[in-house]
Order: sequence, then structure tokens, then C-alpha cells
Amino acid sequence: MVNKNSPIPLYIQVKEDILKQIAADKYPPDSQLPTEKELMELHGVGRATIRAALSDLEYEGKIIKRRGIGTFVSPMSRTAGFEPLISLTYFLDRMGIKSDSIIVKNEPCPAGESELSLWADDFWVHHIKRLRYADNLAIAIEDSFFVDKLYNIVKSIDSSSSVAHAILESNIKIDKIQQTIYIREADEHELKNLPLGSSTSVIELTRWIYEKGDDVPVSFVKFVMPESLLEFPFSTLEKR
Repeated sequence: MVNKNSPIPLYIQVKEDILKQIAADKYPPDSQLPTEKELMELHGVGRATIRAALSDLEYEGKIIKRRGIGTFVSPMSRTAGFEPLISLTYFLDRMGIKSDSIIVKNEPCPAGESELSLWADDFWVHHIKRLRYADNLAIAIEDSFFVDKLYNIVKSIDSSSSVAHAILESNIKIDKIQQTIYIREADEHELKNLPLGSSTSVIELTRWIYEKGDDVPVSFVKFVMPESLLEFPFSTLEKR
């Protein structure tokens, strides 16, 4: 059973539990995992959460899905890199949800005005603010800040493309990410722009990204999304 009061997303908790069971040989190599319905009952979560956890495990090579048969533990594993951890586009795509974005701000700013604590107050960065959508529903507010060399890479990508993917595909060698996730009450701007329903809680994720060999971060990102994001009735999920 997952801890629904934890700031760790439910699908990550489910994923980690399955990995623990694999490591403990409850699910040995080549063995079949329980069905989605059984995993839903076992963990007390919805189908979208289970699918997100399984999609991550499949991408990382931990499991193999065999059409019409079931899901099996892989005999081998591979390294997935950072993308599953830092890309909302990747996360939604693995769930079969079509995502899009609208850029609402793209301008330089001094770090001091943005309260970016790991940069000097007089250090200038580029700020890109996007509203993220899935099935024409606003699901996240994303504020990204980049140093010049990274901004020159991401400035020309399509508004709906993954910034994280563009960074990982560039010649910037990322070797450290500092990420924090916590649940808090939504502020006035978030209440206005996100479909929170009866809940006023949001998940805030902040992330510092470092280039290899450099102690000064090259990027800072803040995502804010509804706490109940995975329970949204996305039409694309229903069609899968």
C-alpha cells in the first residue's frame, strides 16, 4: 500500500515497491508480474498510476510487456539516464497522453529578482514560462531558467517539445541533478490557472541541473501541478 500523504508521487512509490520485490526475488527474472487490476488492488491506486509505474519500468528495461500475454520481469536491465526523472513530456507520453504547451514568458532576468538561491543576485539568466496542457486541460505551470549556453540550445525548440530532452541531446554533459518535491497549498495564480477542483493542494517540484565539472548550475526549473494529476480522466488514457 502506498503512502498517499507522502510528497513522493504515487507512481514512483509503486515503481519502487515493484523494484524491491524484484530485488527480493518475489518476482524473479522472466517471471510474470500481477495484472494491472491486481496491482491496483495491491497498492490501492488507480489505473493511471499503475500504468505510469509500469511505463517507467519498461523504459528502464526492468520489465517486458508481451502483447496478449502479460508483463514479465526482464532477464537483463539497462540504464535509462536522466530523462524519465526530469521530463514531464516523457512521463505523459509513456502514459499515452498527448501534451502541449503555451509559452507565456521568454525574457532575460537577474537571478536576484527570481529568488534563485544558487546563483548570485546580479547573475543574469533567461526565463521561459510555459503553461503545460494535456487533452486541452492545463495541468502544470513550468518556470525554467537557463544560463546563456543552455538557453542557446532550448530557445529554438517548438513550444510543445521537451526542454529536458533537448538538453540531454545537446553537448552539455549533465552529471548532477538536485530535485525536491513537496505538497503545499496553491497560491492565487495557481488557483486561477490550474484545474484543482475541490482540492487546493499542488505538487511543487524544483530542480537544479549541473554540467559535468562545474559547480555553478546551468538550469533551474519549477513545476507546479495539481496533487491529483494522475486521477484526471484523460480521454487518451481511456482509449488505450
